[in-house]
Amino acid sequence: METTPVLRKPADNLFDFAWMPARSADTPKSEIYYSRLRDLAERAQPERWSFDPAQPFVILGNYLRYTFKRLHQEGKIEEGVDAGGNKVAAFNTGLFTPNYEPIYAFFEANRDPARQPWVLRDFIAESDRRVAFFARRPRPARYFDKPGELIYDPDRELIPNLDHILDENLERYPADLRDNSHRRRMMLQGAVTEAGKRAQMNYKVAVPQFYFGHEGAEPGRIQLLLPLCFESPARADLALVVEREERTYRAFTVLALDRAYNNARLIAKPESDWLPLTGSIERHTSEATGASTKDWVYCGSEPPAGAASTQSLLHTHQAIWCSPPGLRAWPDTPSPGDRLWLVWRDPNQHRFLLLGGGVLLKAPRDLYQTNLLWTDPDAPGLRAEAERQGYGGGTGMSFLRLSKVVVTAAPFSVVDGLGEVANGLNVTRSKQSALLEDTLQIA
Repeated sequence: METTPVLRKPADNLFDFAWMPARSADTPKSEIYYSRLRDLAERAQPERWSFDPAQPFVILGNYLRYTFKRLHQEGKIEEGVDAGGNKVAAFNTGLFTPNYEPIYAFFEANRDPARQPWVLRDFIAESDRRVAFFARRPRPARYFDKPGELIYDPDRELIPNLDHILDENLERYPADLRDNSHRRRMMLQGAVTEAGKRAQMNYKVAVPQFYFGHEGAEPGRIQLLLPLCFESPARADLALVVEREERTYRAFTVLALDRAYNNARLIAKPESDWLPLTGSIERHTSEATGASTKDWVYCGSEPPAGAASTQSLLHTHQAIWCSPPGLRAWPDTPSPGDRLWLVWRDPNQHRFLLLGGGVLLKAPRDLYQTNLLWTDPDAPGLRAEAERQGYGGGTGMSFLRLSKVVVTAAPFSVVDGLGEVANGLNVTRSKQSALLEDTLQIA
């Protein structure tokens, strides 16, 4: 059985560090987080922060969250005391005003002990008088020690880990390659060779990204992204991730272009011609994979199984108890490869707790008019574990199963601003997807 990574309660998670209330009381709950991102975008130098107008700040949200994560690792979150003796905190966003003043996120201590320790008050420029509350000005995040790490070394051989690249993340490949392993291998070998040659000709082809390490268990490091072009040298289909070793570069995975851009933007705004920020990057990614993917959220709330039991089943068996669509209607038709987040409705606090998530797996057989539901014959022992956790349903008990599962650690992260979510399966709205992605990334 595969091991499910546990996301420990992260002191470096921005959402656990600070509550982010709206500046206006009229702001709908589902818009609160995006209203604060809009504040930052309007304060900073003009930049496009989205692949899709329906998610106008999805890149900025990712950037801010991981900038905070890096600053926390480096010990660069500054704390001070204001003129009234109240605790305050700040960090450097890494962004600048149009007049090139650094922009800081400014926080005040939260007076509500049931919430996060800090409250976001404002995004302020370096010249703001509140900066004087700190013994030193907040410093920017740093991702490398040697500038040479950002440049592709043409004297190093590029070695692809074909077994891993070919068989992992299969859903990211174009449709005509996913079902033909021989053709996929031949095309990938050619594309990797061409990518290495392009980087040898022009070091700017290689775009740096920062890898934080698996769940913080190892120090972060710089990796390089190279274009993989299967159909035309003028258009990349995927990004190849390569890492410097003692005498070589080793390629070990591929990323969709939108994910690659998000990762690269953390260090600097990508200016490579193969990884542009255009309105078509997300559509191109969908076309390349041949799939119209959706994001989903499954909401649990009803006894006898509680939040801990629901998460335990996800953790130990990568499964979520789910009624067939004939018993509880599904709002749409999920597909294998769709992302799904698992949340729990806390009726006492009127809030949602994030338990984990992953990517929907195809079941071994069609059942209940879907190819996603698993029963005990498909996964022996799953029903017995579910019954032990308090679930009912007898021999016909059915489950969704996920790959690439990540679970959060108790006490669970609170997701503010999620808006209306029904019990069971829900297709997420674009802003819900972005909010969930900001809180917990699913590969």
